[in-house]
Amino acid sequence: MYPLRQTHASSSLLSSSSAFHEKLAAPWRKSCPPSTNYFQSSAKKSTIIKASLSLPLSNSSSTLPLTPETETAKKVQPRSAANACPLTPMDFLERAAVVYGDCPSILYNETSRTWAETHTRCLKLASSIVSLGIKKGDVVSVVAPNVPAMCELHFSVPMAGAVLNNINLRLDANAISNILQHGGSKLVFVDFQSASVVEEAVSMFPSGLSRPVLVFIDDHYENHVNGSSAVKINGSHRLDYEEMVGNGDPAFKWIRPHSEWEPITLNYTSGTTSSPKGVVSSHRGAFLVSVTSLLEWAVSKQPVYLWTLPMFHANGWGYAWGMAAVGGANVCLRRVDAPSIYQALQR
Repeated sequence: MYPLRQTHASSSLLSSSSAFHEKLAAPWRKSCPPSTNYFQSSAKKSTIIKASLSLPLSNSSSTLPLTPETETAKKVQPRSAANACPLTPMDFLERAAVVYGDCPSILYNETSRTWAETHTRCLKLASSIVSLGIKKGDVVSVVAPNVPAMCELHFSVPMAGAVLNNINLRLDANAISNILQHGGSKLVFVDFQSASVVEEAVSMFPSGLSRPVLVFIDDHYENHVNGSSAVKINGSHRLDYEEMVGNGDPAFKWIRPHSEWEPITLNYTSGTTSSPKGVVSSHRGAFLVSVTSLLEWAVSKQPVYLWTLPMFHANGWGYAWGMAAVGGANVCLRRVDAPSIYQALQR
């Protein structure tokens, strides 16, 4: 915020300025006495707000209800598309690619990417998702830890018009199968370490029920540097994450929501007391959660965010998108343990 400064000149004009504004306000008070004040009538305000929210977008000029006489929805003109852009956290990424294009976006072992690179990768991946036949409103699931792919999928899946369904990777095959079936998942991105449990979950689908396509997320560092053993996904419905990114279209026009109330995520409880229960969040809700989380914790520009919070928990409380809003660097962690955290802090 800019500091407020009161100069000697402004101080000397304060009394006359107050009188001037008081004179200007008088006509408004006469036209809007306390008994009929538009903003004091909650029922009237609620009617106008509800009517405004239900109006379709239009290219005609917009007239907002600024006077007490504008009381009914019939008098409210359709909103202009330019003044009614649906809120979505996808816009954070577009802005980050321009404002913070050369700044780091993802840091993970030997991997380092900028926001411009991340934006391009997300567009390419979104185009590949659409090329698989995924349509607007389809559910795309992810079973993965806090690796770079998890960051990218928070943007790529909604940019393809689909609904992101992050699944707790600590769940057993039965719980994962129930979530996939209940959500109607069409596509599942699965980390190599969770491949076997997801395959088992898909095998539990009843006969006649369409099974989702599986996309394998490899980890070069873990498999070839750190010595972990990759579990390959069997069967014909196996795709590779990096191949999808590589084959995508960087000029893809991502699918914007027509309404900010359209779903962006489908998250499930972990089924600790009963079967998992799903919660749908809208583009508007995700946008507001991201912004308010940044405000609540007074997050400054270009922070370095160490991902100890699982992104499958409520999308990392909005920070999966929020880091793009402030041009932050996502420091990804496959394992949330003391050695991994200490090593990341040292870097």
